[in-house]
Amino acid sequence: MKILHEAFSYFRFLELVDSKKEIIFYAEDEESYFHFKGIINYLTQNLKFPVVYITSKINDKIFDKESELFKVFYFDKLLPIIIKNLKSKVIIMTMPDLDVFHIKRSKHCNNHIYIFHNIGSSFTAIRFGALFNYDTLFCVGEHHEIETKKQENYYKLKNKNLVKFGYNKLELIIEQYKDYNYKKNSNGKRILIAPSWGENSILNYCGKELIDNLLNNDYVLIVRPHPMTFKKHNHVILELLEHYNNSNNFSIEQDISSTDSFYNADLLITDWSGVAYEYAFGTEKPILFIDVPQKLVNDKFEEINLEPIDIKIRYKLGEVVSPHELNKIDFHINKLINQRDKYISKIIEARNSLVYNLGNSSQVGAEYIQSLILLNLQIPYFLYNIQN
Repeated sequence: MKILHEAFSYFRFLELVDSKKEIIFYAEDEESYFHFKGIINYLTQNLKFPVVYITSKINDKIFDKESELFKVFYFDKLLPIIIKNLKSKVIIMTMPDLDVFHIKRSKHCNNHIYIFHNIGSSFTAIRFGALFNYDTLFCVGEHHEIETKKQENYYKLKNKNLVKFGYNKLELIIEQYKDYNYKKNSNGKRILIAPSWGENSILNYCGKELIDNLLNNDYVLIVRPHPMTFKKHNHVILELLEHYNNSNNFSIEQDISSTDSFYNADLLITDWSGVAYEYAFGTEKPILFIDVPQKLVNDKFEEINLEPIDIKIRYKLGEVVSPHELNKIDFHINKLINQRDKYISKIIEARNSLVYNLGNSSQVGAEYIQSLILLNLQIPYFLYNIQN
């Protein structure tokens, strides 16, 4: 089935005229669309540019959104060949490690754009060199510019185009949260546990102890594991399901496309996950951080002598609790929920300092892409519209 679908996509792709394939978005998973959505809509609806969307998920819901100016194709096994030979003017991804593993740069494109899918620091959370082979970075905030320039100077890299972009997914969260009707829970206060993944994530490091403390204090718990936990550490999830099978106040959210728990929770508990920014900046609710060891993917992160923004910011977004003091967690939860108003101004201040173009990132990103196309074409925009 997958082979046939991919073959069908390949022939459809070949039939599409080159002028319709100048702007390519590649999504390695469904989550990517939330980072692309605003830019795609602005390009197709406001600027009337055709866009091609490549997905590696065969049953991606994005296929339902196809239109005259928005074409979707499925590539998996053929993806390395397709990307490497694209003659597009612009290729946009949220995937790090371009030209490092099996996905190489296009031989014909000089505008490979990376969109960050985490508001926090990147140089600690992704592999060394993961963004070195991109031409342009759509930076969330000034911290991404500082981190990139530090690396370019230290490692003598070619300077990238650093666009003051923002974080479109945050804008979607803010919009959806405004329209969300909070439903009070008669059973108790709702706590959402949404950690990172890996050996030092909450679920691996102190999951059962944390959950036991929360259930003993009559909280209603929703655990929202990171997608990579399902892939790499699924045994942890299975153990939790078996252990708390008889608890009416415990559930694990396996459909991360659902946002109800995200908006309906009275409090988020997390570790070093980027979800902290989305929750705090999107709902203006404080966060309880469990101070497990920081996840450090880049073993050379200390070379550029820069403190990750994640360390600085967490004390402005809520409270930090040691995993060895989980018996005191009830005190911290009540403090955060009952004194929420005291944190709002700090959260808004942090949001304003960390995120560019809040409410306007889609236009900024789309118009930058437009400028690349027109620069390449060397013709006025209105003539481009007439010809296409």
